[in-house]
This record gives sequence, structure tokens and C-alpha cells, in this order.
Amino acid sequence: MRLAIKKKILIPLVFVFAAITGGFFWWWKYYETPPEKWAEAEYSKPEDYVVIETPEGTVVENKKAGLSFKVPEGWKVEKPPGEVRDFIRLYSPGAREKSVLILESECRIVPDVQYITASIKTIENALLRDMWAPYLVSTKIIEVSNREALRYVAESSELSFYRMAILVPIKNVFPLKNNKVYSFVLDSALQDKEWCLQEFEKFLETVSIE
Repeated sequence: MRLAIKKKILIPLVFVFAAITGGFFWWWKYYETPPEKWAEAEYSKPEDYVVIETPEGTVVENKKAGLSFKVPEGWKVEKPPGEVRDFIRLYSPGAREKSVLILESECRIVPDVQYITASIKTIENALLRDMWAPYLVSTKIIEVSNREALRYVAESSELSFYRMAILVPIKNVFPLKNNKVYSFVLDSALQDKEWCLQEFEKFLETVSIE
């Protein structure tokens, strides 16, 4: 009698547990961080990046984010204090900034990692409402470090700037691991675009995402 009662209790509990578990994994599969919340999300701070000098050149590692890349030859690495939201930056030898967003000469590369959940389609749609949207030239799906990525290009002859950004969304199979969006942004003075693009392409070949 007791065994029969236990079975009657246990069977519904199993179904409830299965429903809760299934619901969680459904939510995990389809949930995305709303774009309006991206600015509030956790991100990799400058102190997360470690600069390492090797016989093959300067390498930057971010073990927390599972990211590493090689600094282009002759470029310098700048790591702001990180007291406010700021980014590590790579500057070409003759780079000069006209403003926070626009360069007067040559180029810089800004890597970033945000701990958000977003698909390429969501990122692409968000770009249409971004401050760069009026200057958007093209978007394209490419591959970086064997991962699918979105490349977008913005350009303005009036403001004399060129920008190419690569965004790599990563969603982990294991729910307890953080999802991320890696970004690599090239900003260039318009007259130096071709050389900067060549340097950027070489840089992307060194990017490793775990």
C-alpha cells in the first residue's frame, strides 16, 4: 500500500520536474538580452587584458573571456584605468585622434567583450538604430577564429572616417557558462583606409576565441 502511494506521489513529481527543466532549457535556447540592456551588461575591463612580449611579437590575452590576439607590428597598446566603462585600444604608429570617435590619421583597433546573449540577426537589427546607422554601408556574415561573425562597415566622406566592426556572438552549450559577444572595431581616417584595412585583416587572423 505504501509503495503504491509513493509511486502515485513520485510520478507527478517527475513530470513537474521534467516540465520545469524543459522550460528552463527552452528559455535558455531562445532568450536574448534586450538591446536596451546592452549598455548595462558586464564587459571585459582593461585590467582583464594581459600584454605579453614574445619572440614572435606582442600578444594580448584575456583569460577570463577566453580571448587572445597579436598586436600588429609597431603598434602600441593603451590600457585605460578602467574606473568607468572604457576599452583597451591598439594604435598604429602614426595614429592621431580628432575626437573620441574619429581619427585624424591612420587607425586604431578596439577589442571588447560583452557578457550578453544576442544572435547575429538581433545585432544586425540593432545596428539599424545605432548612431552609425546613417553612415552604414554594408553588413556581411564572415568567419573569425572558426566562428560565425557579423561584419559591418560605416563610412563618411563628409566626416572623413571609416569604421569596420566585427561582432562574434557566442552562446555556450552549458547553461551555467556566460554567453558573450566579442567585438573588434577598426577606426580609420578615410585617407588611410586601405592600409588600415590590410593591417586589420592581418590582426583578425591572429584572433583566438576559446
